[in-house]
Amino acid sequence: MGKEEKMMQIIKEKYEKVKEKATKQKQKWQFIIDSKDKSLLLNKSLDVMCYGHKIVNQFVIGVDNKNKNFYIFSEKNFDIVGYAIYKLPFSYINGMGFTDGSEYWIKITEHKPEIVEKKNRKVKHYIELNKDQKIAEDIRMYQRWQNKNK
Repeated sequence: MGKEEKMMQIIKEKYEKVKEKATKQKQKWQFIIDSKDKSLLLNKSLDVMCYGHKIVNQFVIGVDNKNKNFYIFSEKNFDIVGYAIYKLPFSYINGMGFTDGSEYWIKITEHKPEIVEKKNRKVKHYIELNKDQKIAEDIRMYQRWQNKNK
């Protein structure tokens, strides 16, 4: 077997492992993917994985079943795009169980209570620190939704 063929075999094996993990995730969470009520995903993370490494951590801080959106906090996102709170449509998790051909896949992560507390403190800290900033539309969007749903 030549060097290129060996490399292609390794890539194929890695892809199959990733595909297997993604399929297991889909099977585990199929009931919530099919459900109209996604509230069980509150305080979970919708992680983007690549080759077994977490690329993006998207912590669910709100579930809007009426408008079919998740409110997400991604602390690393702030450094890249200037905001840390954003909405993702429910359809985002429909892609669970599939890789996009480049080894990326979605994983739902359940957290221990102390981790949930820590993440929620980070959200509150981010809001307190940035709420008066002119560019803090992400915070205002989230707070408007929270106030409407109290």
